Amino acid sequence: MAEQNTPYKCECGETFTGKFCPNCGAMRKEEKTFTCDCGYTGIAKNFCPECGKKITDNVVIGGPVQQPPTGYMANGTPAVTPTEPEEKLGWKCPKCGAENQEEKCTVCGAEIRPEILFGLSTYQSCNPPVTTSAAVFEYSDTELLFDNNGKRSLISIDVIEPAMEIIRKYRLNDPDFIDKEASPIMGGDVYVGFKDGDKYVSTSLHEHGFEVQAAHYELMGLFSNS
Repeated sequence: MAEQNTPYKCECGETFTGKFCPNCGAMRKEEKTFTCDCGYTGIAKNFCPECGKKITDNVVIGGPVQQPPTGYMANGTPAVTPTEPEEKLGWKCPKCGAENQEEKCTVCGAEIRPEILFGLSTYQSCNPPVTTSAAVFEYSDTELLFDNNGKRSLISIDVIEPAMEIIRKYRLNDPDFIDKEASPIMGGDVYVGFKDGDKYVSTSLHEHGFEVQAAHYELMGLFSNS
């Protein structure tokens, strides 16, 4: 091989061209070796001494290039594909028009009071207690903002009527309807709230029993799939 024809100076001081030192028997240890497409393997600096190809990323210490498996980095750790940050979703400031604002506008300092249309939550009195919450807010003329435990997305404004149909189906908008057998789930509760005209109505298992639980389930499905 071309590598063996290249002079090499051993640590003992002997210079040779083979794989092993004829003086002490030590195997040659190349400081920099290069494996070229032409078949040359041996010492190289900037260009292949066999075909003249410029050396770029294939110079390695102590042996030929070892390419990492697909999906892994050179150090053996899995390669992580960078993900784009989620788009920030907030409200438009009614005073200065700045978009994607939270409770207080970062531009003019005005208070942001988003209008809530539907609210869904559950509570489990385990150790530690677990609370889940979701809400649908007014956002624009065509979209609503759905906040599901902090993860936000925009949904069509067309879900309002189907959501109210679910509310009416389970009589949650009927102030005279009270489930006499209503009782909270042992160790927890379920809540549903909605805007009815100019007022916001909230009810739970205490008032409407399992009607609330059924409505909660259907509403979550509607908002999550819109």
